[in-house]
Amino acid sequence: MENNKNLLFFVTLLALLPVIGFLIPVIVWYGKKEVLEGEAKVYLKNLVNFELLIFILSLIFGFVFAPITGLISFFNLVIIILATISVFNNKNYKFPFLLELIK
Repeated sequence: MENNKNLLFFVTLLALLPVIGFLIPVIVWYGKKEVLEGEAKVYLKNLVNFELLIFILSLIFGFVFAPITGLISFFNLVIIILATISVFNNKNYKFPFLLELIK
């Protein structure tokens, strides 16, 4: 994870961008999954799975319950900030409520 610290840090931080934030980890995952190894590969895969889950939940609840979408966005903000701090400190972060959409 140490070798890829900067990449993981910036990808995690860019996941905070509205609307396209979930696309950045997906693009980096598909571009770098062959090069990454060990904890860095697992972390990026988990980040992609988490962001896809948040995106799907926002789509589902966004049409029906607008206040829930705000709560989902706030939850995403908190988790991404915690994950960014974790990567900066060279610690592995376990994303909560993780579904393995990408294996």
